[in-house]
Amino acid sequence: MVTVRTGVLAQIEMELLIRCRYEKITNEVKTSFVDRALLS
Repeated sequence: MVTVRTGVLAQIEMELLIRCRYEKITNEVKTSFVDRALLS
């Protein structure tokens, strides 16, 4: 039970890290898009 629980927690942590990284990248892309639109 303990190993399964820790495994699930590790999986959730990995998913959160990936999601945070993905959101950060998408936000950077959005801001660059907006900057490009404003400049052009």
